[in-house]
Amino acid sequence: MILPSGFQSDKTRPSFGPAFIAFRLQSLLALIAGCLAVIIAGMELFHYGGDLLYPAGNGPNPLTLICVLLLSIALIYKTLFPVVHPWRRGLFALVFVLALFRLAETYLFAVTPLSDVAALLFNRYPRDDMTMSTAISLMLFSLGAFLRPVAPVSGFVITLSGLVPVSFVFLIYSYGLTAASVDMSPATLALLILIGFSSIFSFSRSVILRPLLTTSAWGRMARLQLFGTIVGVWIVGAVSHLTETAMMFEAILASAMWLFGMIILVSGSVFERIERDRRALLREVEHRARHDPLTGLLNRHAVGDYVAMVQHMARGRRRDDGEITVGVILADIDLFKRVNDTLGHEVGDRVLQSVAGVLRGKLRSSDMVARWGGEEFLMLLPEATLDQTMNTAQVLRTAIATHVSWKNGVEVEPITISIGVACYDSRNGAESLEQTIQHADTALYSAKTQGRNRVKCFKSERGKTVRSTDLLPPRDRVH
Repeated sequence: MILPSGFQSDKTRPSFGPAFIAFRLQSLLALIAGCLAVIIAGMELFHYGGDLLYPAGNGPNPLTLICVLLLSIALIYKTLFPVVHPWRRGLFALVFVLALFRLAETYLFAVTPLSDVAALLFNRYPRDDMTMSTAISLMLFSLGAFLRPVAPVSGFVITLSGLVPVSFVFLIYSYGLTAASVDMSPATLALLILIGFSSIFSFSRSVILRPLLTTSAWGRMARLQLFGTIVGVWIVGAVSHLTETAMMFEAILASAMWLFGMIILVSGSVFERIERDRRALLREVEHRARHDPLTGLLNRHAVGDYVAMVQHMARGRRRDDGEITVGVILADIDLFKRVNDTLGHEVGDRVLQSVAGVLRGKLRSSDMVARWGGEEFLMLLPEATLDQTMNTAQVLRTAIATHVSWKNGVEVEPITISIGVACYDSRNGAESLEQTIQHADTALYSAKTQGRNRVKCFKSERGKTVRSTDLLPPRDRVH
């Protein structure tokens, strides 16, 4: 039963389980998109598939397949932190230039040299050129990914904007409007959905997306709100898609859906700051409730929690699990009132801090050191036997007398402590850890009445009294 000094875990900090799921999905979606692009390209090269693959008769343009493949290669590489990789940014920049040039072919040039060169790779001209909505989505996805290491918020907003035309086409297909003038094939739509969400998930650590991907109350609520927004928008569109303004209405719906989503995400960054301040304040309150403000050691309240935990573990332990032992050391500063009366409470406080520092420095990280009250200090040593506890107590007594002193006029006097020792053993069902602490207090009283600056043990494991001189620590056991 080895426990650290901060034995109670911090329950105020939310976990990032959803963020790690999104992080893994980033590479998976990019891999699927890349494999799908390669399969479609192979079917084009060998003239296989026909209308079976492209039911609308406008299959993916070769330039689209090239851009999707480049993006998938760049996104498959996992980067949890916004580290700049020149080759990845080079691929994103290349896709941006290709998509931008395709838009220029559509609106500025009388010829289409880029599309013609891409068509030659497939030994025939494509069924249709890369459409405007496809080019815009690819351009925004690549630009957002390019900006991610240097401007994650702007990059995320741009990437999210790239999903607007994709969402519009998805709504059209989901309503069964096959006769509508959709300029994107189902295969192209699938590729862009995979690449788009892979790009979105690459922003898992951004200030906007991070609050959504936590297990905090707001994270759970925001995910439900976002899901409700998407479902609600789809239902509204399904009810209204038969009107004459269906195409325009669905375009508005697609824009509104991601606008509402963006509002939810932006509010998340504000909420995260508020929640972070609240958690910090809560941790500070809990720390003050469990620690002594003067020495920084644990207080009686923390000891009470530890004692209750040990008792609970002892009750739930089977016989073959082995025993639980806890060494108990209760120390009291000798003649501490003289320091306060002679030099004042400020010097007395410094003495208490020095004693606390020596005690903490001489014990293991798994040992508990607490200010028990006034000038008393309680130490609990998990998995320590009575002999080990006595040895440790002698080390502490010697260390205090060696390293802590106060100036009484012109004379420097060492600070000494009296110590009572006892040991808790779960095999003794009639005795609790709280009673063992009382036994250590009885031994401490005996040490005080017998001259101070000594270690007294309440009893040994065999019930025999152990004198303070019986168990002096050898050199190699001093720590």
